[in-house]
Amino acid sequence: MRTSPRRAPRFALVLFVAFGVSIGCFEHEKPTPLERAETWLDAMPIDLEALAARGYGDKKRLSELLGAYWKLYRYATPEHRSEIRARLQRFADYTHRPDYLDLAEVDDAQFKKNSMSFLRVMWLLREMDFDITHLLGEFQKIKDRMDAHLESRGPWQKCMFARYYDLFGFEKPEAIMDTSRMKGPIGERLAIDDYHVARAYQLTHQVFVAFDYGAQRSQSRFDAGDLAYLETTLPALVVKAQRKRNWDLAAELMTCMIYLGIADHAEFGSAMDALLQAQNADGSWGSYERARPVYGEYTDAKYYLHTTAVVLETLVEHSKGSWQTSSSP
Repeated sequence: MRTSPRRAPRFALVLFVAFGVSIGCFEHEKPTPLERAETWLDAMPIDLEALAARGYGDKKRLSELLGAYWKLYRYATPEHRSEIRARLQRFADYTHRPDYLDLAEVDDAQFKKNSMSFLRVMWLLREMDFDITHLLGEFQKIKDRMDAHLESRGPWQKCMFARYYDLFGFEKPEAIMDTSRMKGPIGERLAIDDYHVARAYQLTHQVFVAFDYGAQRSQSRFDAGDLAYLETTLPALVVKAQRKRNWDLAAELMTCMIYLGIADHAEFGSAMDALLQAQNADGSWGSYERARPVYGEYTDAKYYLHTTAVVLETLVEHSKGSWQTSSSP
């Protein structure tokens, strides 16, 4: 049952302008928020070797960067795809380095911290038509260790590992043999007031896994009761995130609404208005300057990258993804 009103007509004008549909003919059109975000990505200095040396995570940062470009790549023209691949070639080359292929030697804490990012980088590179033969070979060297550590992972993580194993044709261990009933906070039917930030992120990732991060248009994980719960819970959580100006979480929740076909709720439109207004002058999203005295030149990669990437995903899927809503004809 729908509990919130729709507001598609007013919201349509926002999208009309935000995503670059021109009104009349202008010689010099103002860049759209999406174009400004891509310009920021292209210009962002990111030194993976230096990030790894300082313990800031090369694999995680690489997975975030590739994830942002993959969203653009999916809906790009052939010419734009070539430009993206050229931009990413040096990062693909980085994955051949011995110090990147180190999961067989790191301690257990570092292994757990980087194991999913390693698989995600493999998947994203393959999705963008890079050769990953060397990474597949490296995975076979660490598979026993990977299998053994999966028992310690949470529900959405086990679901995602299971999906990666399926995508690459790896034999699955018992810990992820059947993840169909793993639904995290969705299965628990948490009340809105019980969602702290970490639990809200668990919910978003559970939805992301169900839709392969947008790579597939349908899901089989959630039943009718789950979907009804999500239709009331997601809009309410979006409102909470918007009030706190947590654009990182708000964008993830909004992307979930797009995947589930409920982006025609009023809460989504209000949050989109606010999200577009919150874009920084340089094209990024987020407010992390308090971290710059500590992280200096690495602040963008450590903080702004993730928030900008997840907002970019929301904008791309909403403007280019042609996802159906319950009010679609």
